[in-house]
Amino acid sequence: MSTNAKARRLPSSCVNCRRRKIRASRHPQRPSQPPSSRSVSAPSNPSLTLLTAVWTYQCDKSSSRDCRRCERLGLDCAVTDEVVVRPFYHTSKERFELMAAVVRHFSPNTPLTVENLRDYVSTLSKATSNSSSCRSPGQEASPPPSISQPGTISKTPASHSQSYEHSYTQTQEYDDGADDGTSPGLSESSLDGEFIPDATCQRRFDNASSCAVLNSRISSCIPDNFPRLSMLQRETTIDLSDGQPLWAIPAIALPPRKLSEQCGVTFFTQINSVLYILSPEKFFNSVEAAYSGRDTPTSTQAIIHLVVALANRSPENFETARMQMESVLEEGSLESVQAMMLMSLYRQNQNQRHTAWVALGSATRIAQSLGMHIRTEDESRMVAEQKTRLWWSLYELDQWSSSNLGRSPDTSVNIDTVPSPCESLTASATTPPMYAAASARLAQFLSRATSCIFLRKTCRGRDIDDLLHGLNAWWASLPGHLTQAILSESFARATLYLRLRYHYILVLITRTFLFNPTWESSTMNRYVEICNDNNDKSIEIILDMQARNILTDSFWFDSYYILSTSLILLLRILKNPSCTDLHSKAEIMRNILQEYPGKIQAYATECFKQVLEDINNPQDKTIGPTFDTVMTTLDLWDESELVF
Repeated sequence: MSTNAKARRLPSSCVNCRRRKIRASRHPQRPSQPPSSRSVSAPSNPSLTLLTAVWTYQCDKSSSRDCRRCERLGLDCAVTDEVVVRPFYHTSKERFELMAAVVRHFSPNTPLTVENLRDYVSTLSKATSNSSSCRSPGQEASPPPSISQPGTISKTPASHSQSYEHSYTQTQEYDDGADDGTSPGLSESSLDGEFIPDATCQRRFDNASSCAVLNSRISSCIPDNFPRLSMLQRETTIDLSDGQPLWAIPAIALPPRKLSEQCGVTFFTQINSVLYILSPEKFFNSVEAAYSGRDTPTSTQAIIHLVVALANRSPENFETARMQMESVLEEGSLESVQAMMLMSLYRQNQNQRHTAWVALGSATRIAQSLGMHIRTEDESRMVAEQKTRLWWSLYELDQWSSSNLGRSPDTSVNIDTVPSPCESLTASATTPPMYAAASARLAQFLSRATSCIFLRKTCRGRDIDDLLHGLNAWWASLPGHLTQAILSESFARATLYLRLRYHYILVLITRTFLFNPTWESSTMNRYVEICNDNNDKSIEIILDMQARNILTDSFWFDSYYILSTSLILLLRILKNPSCTDLHSKAEIMRNILQEYPGKIQAYATECFKQVLEDINNPQDKTIGPTFDTVMTTLDLWDESELVF
């Protein structure tokens, strides 16, 4: 009986006040009291300002008259047993404190008052990117766009502004027509891309042409133009993110831990010292996690297998990593880029240069999707430096691999807009200071040489002179520790490797004139002399590296530079067979070539042997070997994919 009576009891507040979450006043205030005194006192804790704001007015409904709120607003004041649903803008104390904690985290200097929060929200609605607030579960928190603007491309450093303007000017030269003033101008922000998270919890960079970016910008326009529509947005929306969620799994079939650590040391000494791929600290931390039984991403497991495969020439570990490549591609992370680069290096060692080149293309696509060539303001300095260095290493590897195959490298990114690599936080004991920037610049010269001479199939003297002048200026601008004769033993491999590539590009630019013996001019003779001089310097560097025991068969480019240098030497012998100095150099290079496996290396070694025997035994032939008589044998080299 008492239960029914209690259920039938009418509430103390009227319907309108209950809808506004206003409590009833047990002690109605006197009419003479000013309206301001009817509000409860402000709490001492400023974080509870929003919570107490809903208690400002009290429902003083009595049986004889309407409450003051209904009187002021002209509403019908009635008390019924109608069930009133809590308005969406009211919340519990716990939920409010959680939301207040989020606001303090991303904007600690914003007071939690209505006016300040209203101003703060107005700045959010004006931001061009709202994608950072829609994170996938498990993704690291990022501040809202008004604080760090992670969704837009940050400006490149001032040191690159001139090169960017130069590149932009060159692009304008190929436009169909100049701007006639009739086309509307576009703001720079309207053409910017955005970072949008996908189902794998990776932030992907989408250009302004993307439908995802278009949808994001339409969503950002709703609060400004349709505020009522934005209030009706559901808390849970349809998941439009790309891909499928991936889960880390326990590592299986790993090589012995001691072997992995030993191969890691070898890798960082012989390969990572000249081509940055992995961070030593991160790699050995991953080894610790994998062998302790913790869940490890598939790409990390593949990296461990490939490091062992490269350093130990282990086909078993390579096969294990190869079977994981589909999951590595699906993961699409920074570790996926590293794994694909290692996969490419191993395939090059196995004479699978085309497959290695295709793998690099996949790594380049993943790197572009991650925006590794873009520096944003919300990432730490360490992460930004690692991403930039890895991007430039991928660029270098793609340029050199494409050049020796005679293929076109990836040119979808304007390299002049990418920040220069820096090793202030990623320096190692085997890489000298300023090596990363110098190596990246050298790869840009290789790209220019490939596009201006070989891909365009024109060998203009102006292009060659510009390249030679640029390379000489670059060499003169290098710091002394990269050019001086006395080398630190720990930096010897990286320093000599940089010099070897420098002389290789000079030979690459001028070697075409060795194939045209009928050309006779002072300019052509100068180019041939440059080619011969740099070929001799390359031989000296290779012999120095052999004497220091820093040549390796784990890195395919060692054998590639030895091979290309040897073949240029062979052409010089064919052009001048009576030079005994060239004969002695040929014997040395032939002995070095024999230490490296590979079909082309074996073929070049046999060519050296046959040519030297032919020269040293003139009584067995009626006509001595000349440059003209052996040019036809080069067709066989082209059929054998011999590109040096």
